[in-house]
Amino acid sequence: MPVDLRGMLRGADPDALHKELQDVVRSEPFRRDGRGTDRVARVHAQLRAACAALGPARELALYPRKLSAFMEWTAVAAPDAVPAFLLHYQLAVGTLLALGEGCAELEEYLAELDDASAAGAFLLTELGHGGSGPGLETRAVYDATTGEFVVGTPTTRAVKFMAGPAHPGAARTGVVAARLIVDGEDHGVFPFVMRLRERDGRPVRGVTITPLPEKPFPPADCAVVSFERVRIPGHALLTGGTAGFRADGSFRSSITAPRERFRQTIGQLYHSRTSLAAAAMAMARAALVIALRYAAQRQVPGPGGGTVPMLAYRTVQRDLFTGLARVFAGSLLAERAKDGVAVPSLDREADELFVMVVKVLLTETALQAVQMCRARCGAQGLFPVNRIAEYLSACEEFVTSEGDNQVLKITAGRRLRRCAERASSDCASSWSELMAERERRLRGRVPCPAEEGDDFDVWNAQVLPAAALTDAHAQRLAVEALLEGAERCTDASDAEALTLLAELHAADHAGRHGGWYLCEGLLTPAQASRVEKRTTELCDRLVPHVPALLDAFGIPDDLLTAPIAAADYVAAWRDVLQLQ
Repeated sequence: MPVDLRGMLRGADPDALHKELQDVVRSEPFRRDGRGTDRVARVHAQLRAACAALGPARELALYPRKLSAFMEWTAVAAPDAVPAFLLHYQLAVGTLLALGEGCAELEEYLAELDDASAAGAFLLTELGHGGSGPGLETRAVYDATTGEFVVGTPTTRAVKFMAGPAHPGAARTGVVAARLIVDGEDHGVFPFVMRLRERDGRPVRGVTITPLPEKPFPPADCAVVSFERVRIPGHALLTGGTAGFRADGSFRSSITAPRERFRQTIGQLYHSRTSLAAAAMAMARAALVIALRYAAQRQVPGPGGGTVPMLAYRTVQRDLFTGLARVFAGSLLAERAKDGVAVPSLDREADELFVMVVKVLLTETALQAVQMCRARCGAQGLFPVNRIAEYLSACEEFVTSEGDNQVLKITAGRRLRRCAERASSDCASSWSELMAERERRLRGRVPCPAEEGDDFDVWNAQVLPAAALTDAHAQRLAVEALLEGAERCTDASDAEALTLLAELHAADHAGRHGGWYLCEGLLTPAQASRVEKRTTELCDRLVPHVPALLDAFGIPDDLLTAPIAAADYVAAWRDVLQLQ
């Protein structure tokens, strides 16, 4: 269906929905100030304001496209709130809804999460094991005489690390991943819902919460949490109807493999990864708007003692326009991922793999783009008031949130090795076909699962080629997303802009991997030497399209509030500093 550029970046979401969400992040709790306000307390206030404005948390959690869009606008206006919001809406409320089977006894937990009278948490990772399912040690021992579970932390390695209930000013209800032990038998890791802090903020009896040292950004009430014989009711076990107890107290489960039980436990990460990736793209788009506006008016030395706008320099153009190409492609893929979460296909494996690849690509793309914008803005990029420094810190956290990117790359690469070769795209270009050939060759260099065996050296030998395959696959998807977007454009000028972005993205990729393409005989030395010149030509041709591309991001000026993004940044600084 033909569509304009802004429509591509908003999918099926109506403009009215985005206006509603923008109004939420314009409200008083989201306004920035420099008065040293407790940032963690402010995030809790923002969460309560969001629930009051958008309705019960469970309703938003059941509307994944709206929730992802809300995470995007939150990321632009208040990036430090994104991790807490994801914990609350998708990992706590989402897990209760997905695995609670509509259990009436869980209503009391959902009711307090609905209005954020209790903030949600998701306690998975442990100090000694990270989020590795086979290593997790927290135990939930079934007491058949009472039908309760007794939750305990057996070793220091098992304390829940980076959990979010440190702030003493709020009630907390969390989903805790723990090993289910029945009659001494380990049945694997399951999620359990439990209160961590009472309404007055005191930790629940038997729960010890130790705040972690402060981290720069985003502010989060990070802590280590341990449990000492904490009793929770039988309905606290969340199984989605796949498991339970027989009349004689024995355990039953329709999922026999511990790995699959753990996969169900962390199932909501599929949703939160999509929202996290979308939020990362939103910050990258905002950073590009700020940097490009600043570069267009910042005067720097030119020939003959005169000055020119910084954006006139080819070095600045190349960095910012290449970043624009990568971020626009990532934004299109984010829309595709949001569609897949809202309306899943019949191939769950393919859906999960796509989201895994998209999370890696988009968070890394955002980090690289925001880093570049900060550098191109010089000293101006260091001040949080200009937003980019805040976006950069958040993006740095996102690459290890909801699954460390390095681990996801390896996992995705192994799965990609088992996938069938892709069909040729109708809109493929010579560049995308070149990238597809790189992907095909790298796919063949990841050993088949049947070749793995139990030998660690064999297993370890797959790590680098699997990660490289994921990168190649992701970059090819990005370029083809731009080409497909060009095919859907209603306006010829917009179609040209996306085609230029696709070629610039591919040329940048070829430049980064030129040695590999030369060694493989896929590029001749003469062809490789022309990449530099072609990149310059593409940047020249993109100049008149930049305003339309930035306008497609649809970011209202009052949500940026960065002095250097103003039409007159010198006057904006004068107002901020109250200069005469």
